[in-house]
Amino acid sequence: MLELLIAGRKVSYVIQRKKIKNTYLRVKPEGYILITTHAKISNATVLDFIRRNEKRIVKELDRLGKKQVVSLDKALIFGAVYPCHKNQASTTAFLADGEFVIPDLPEEKAEKKAIEAYYGNLIWQEAMRICITRGTALAEQFDLSGVHFKTQRMKSQFGSCQPQKRVIKLNTVLGRFDPKYLDAILLHEICHLRVPNHGPEFYRLLLEYVPEYRKIRRELNRMVKTIGV
Repeated sequence: MLELLIAGRKVSYVIQRKKIKNTYLRVKPEGYILITTHAKISNATVLDFIRRNEKRIVKELDRLGKKQVVSLDKALIFGAVYPCHKNQASTTAFLADGEFVIPDLPEEKAEKKAIEAYYGNLIWQEAMRICITRGTALAEQFDLSGVHFKTQRMKSQFGSCQPQKRVIKLNTVLGRFDPKYLDAILLHEICHLRVPNHGPEFYRLLLEYVPEYRKIRRELNRMVKTIGV
């Protein structure tokens, strides 16, 4: 298979030449592009055809993206890839000697719960580190005393904030990606302590701390759909 970059990701493609007049493009369930075209059509023309269909390709690849707690043979931990290893002697998930160790439990739900517990602890610790690192800047506009930070796997949100209860929740899926994404979501929720809605004042405040928030959020939305986690 040949490869090319589409919207920052490597995508494989195959060209099949037949006795047909037109050129057709299909995104296969396996995640590669199949081009069928006339025998005399050049590779350069095929590449131009692919480029003109980039938006459609990205949309279909996103639709095919699978969401899972961890892939069969690898795990993502803050953007780094580690091989997975099941251990019958353990009841918790942990990182050791360059491997992500998963408990080999009778029920799949129990394994997933252990994995999410690992990611929950991971992002809680990183969230505390971010708050300490950004301490002086945050203290100018926010009172974080008494705020409870919680983690859980969520289906439709990266985070949530309950200003009255002073509770901020973070999605454990954030433990799979570069910490900059957790930083952006954490600041988003902290800003809700002052501004509960998503109006202009909210974004003025948020962009003071995370100027590229909109770009980061778009990247995060895309990665969650396309990367097995």
